Amino acid sequence: MEDTKSPDSEGKADRFRVMELRSGRRVRRSPPPRRVRSRRAPCGGADDRLSALPDDMLLLVLACLRRARSAARTSILSRCWRDLWTCLPDLTFRDVAPAKIEAVLARLASSPSVPAMLDIEIPPTYCADDGRLSQLLDSVVRFSQRELIFGYLFGMYLEADLPCFPRATSIEFNCNNNICFTQLPADEFSALEKLSLGGASIIDVDTLVTRCPRLRMLSVSVSTSDIKVHSLSLQTLRVSGYLVCISNIDMLTPMLKQLKLDIQTDTDLSVSISAPMLKKVEWFRSFREMNLLFGFWYLESTDMRTADSFGPGGGDYWRNEDSSAHHLCLLIVASEVDLAQEVEFAQEMEKLLVIDFSVLDLTLLTRGHVFGALMWRLLGWHQICAATKRLLVHLSSWYPEREACPANCPCDEPKNWRCQSISLMCLEEVHIDGFTGDDHECDFLKLIFRSSPMLSKVSLKLELEFGGCTKKIYNTFLAYPDVEGYVYLVSGELVPPPSDYLACL
Repeated sequence: MEDTKSPDSEGKADRFRVMELRSGRRVRRSPPPRRVRSRRAPCGGADDRLSALPDDMLLLVLACLRRARSAARTSILSRCWRDLWTCLPDLTFRDVAPAKIEAVLARLASSPSVPAMLDIEIPPTYCADDGRLSQLLDSVVRFSQRELIFGYLFGMYLEADLPCFPRATSIEFNCNNNICFTQLPADEFSALEKLSLGGASIIDVDTLVTRCPRLRMLSVSVSTSDIKVHSLSLQTLRVSGYLVCISNIDMLTPMLKQLKLDIQTDTDLSVSISAPMLKKVEWFRSFREMNLLFGFWYLESTDMRTADSFGPGGGDYWRNEDSSAHHLCLLIVASEVDLAQEVEFAQEMEKLLVIDFSVLDLTLLTRGHVFGALMWRLLGWHQICAATKRLLVHLSSWYPEREACPANCPCDEPKNWRCQSISLMCLEEVHIDGFTGDDHECDFLKLIFRSSPMLSKVSLKLELEFGGCTKKIYNTFLAYPDVEGYVYLVSGELVPPPSDYLACL
């Protein structure tokens, strides 16, 4: 049957086609605000072939300009371009005064085709007080977009009310960690699925979450000591607390799959988290006060994360490690003062939620002290014995010139650690960075060897001034021929074993 579609009907179909921008977003214009012009009568004159293109194609040209100001300036080309920029699916404002942005948004708010995404960044030169911030946010609310990216890069602390965005599905704030939303709206964010408040803190996170019934992703900073989140929809949650000391965490999130916490606490932290679907946990916890660990060393921070969170090059030591495997990173420092309170290590570790970590990453700021007794106690914790497959130890003395540990120093207690063993049944690989070859370090190395029946590889990176200890190290390797042993310089260059070592293999 012969196709009877008229040119007008084909043009009408074109007007409803999906337009794909460079950013990858696909936007359907329905209904179009302007009439598709005929190629035979270009409004810019017979030679103006660009203006003769359909509106959809002209909008693709305007989208490449990436700025609302640049797109608006095309209105001077001809009447065909006049106000065409207002039909862009994305509006981006950079380095524009807030008053001008408010005027543009007020003009477009009554337009039949409101852009779906609004991206605003106010530089410090245009930022003023919290009144100006609230006035600009009110203009954004009246604009009623579905996606909002809002940056307010002011250097001073501001307080503001968080307005309600009833049509928004995605909101992203980018600030300089200096805005606090002290008042929340009474209405619901009925469509909101993604909320990221980067650099903006909230006093009442729990109330905010209850007013977002469809929220799936939340990234927020808190300004109170309690973190309470009860949600039936949340799947990804990121919470940070830099300005306050967190004392209580209460989460009831049955659909939560990813959790990231970056907080400062004391040892009296109370944790109650119910998240049966949780698969990925990242938790950086710094301690506000020095807390003794095993009587001489103090625990400064704990960091639980997955392998894929280290970024490019961050997992060079364990290239074959499962990206979803959890790493436990501890920063432990030799104490110079006598503190009365001692941390119950096992109790603190139980607050980490994940106990099946496979990589233990330790940074020891030794200040020249013996660390073997500490490691014997630490590695003897039952969760480390049961789960750790790979051990990474970073050694740092903190002194330009290394100092000898004084006689009868408590760092070497109990002294019988040198003849003890630990049941490290899962340990397969060990890397020690900053090895000097001192006797107590070689004693620790022997402890690892005799305690790890599954050990297959040990690599040592020497300190800059290691004192010619490579022969002693390779002699230790020689006693365990089933384990691959490597010694590297600070530069990463492999130190070859002595000839008599090779002869014994």
